[in-house]
Amino acid sequence: MDEQPEHDPVAVIYASGVRRGVGMAVLVVLTVLLFWTAFASPPNAGWGREALAVFGIVMIAVTLWFHRKSTIAVIVTEDGMSDSNGRHLCDFDDVLRVERGAFAAKPSNGFVLKLKTRHAGAWAPGIYWQFGKRLGVGGVTPAGQTKFVAEYIAEVLNKKAA
Repeated sequence: MDEQPEHDPVAVIYASGVRRGVGMAVLVVLTVLLFWTAFASPPNAGWGREALAVFGIVMIAVTLWFHRKSTIAVIVTEDGMSDSNGRHLCDFDDVLRVERGAFAAKPSNGFVLKLKTRHAGAWAPGIYWQFGKRLGVGGVTPAGQTKFVAEYIAEVLNKKAA
């Protein structure tokens, strides 16, 4: 029999199908434009033609990476957050504050957690990023899901402070 998780999920944040599709479309269009510009330019354009072709190849890799990574979900439990691949993102005991205002440097439709300790860097494009003492969640995620989680974490922090 499968082992049950330690705590049932409070919420799950996953990519919106429409936003994920738009993100993929933008990356594909950029890749096509890079190749089109590289091969439509005159042959004596110097290294520019080769550089654009190399950037086009890099964009193919980025597009495939985005396609694979944007299927990851962020799972929120009573104690913290992890992703659907099992990577632990943070414990709520480690969170100093939630930044979610209009002028906060945060992902689209998301929030940023300011943490007490440094964590290893991680990035799932459009889902979350983690750098040092900051964890950003959002991008191609629905605003309702991330707003609920941000409010839930703020409530948990307020209860611990009281």
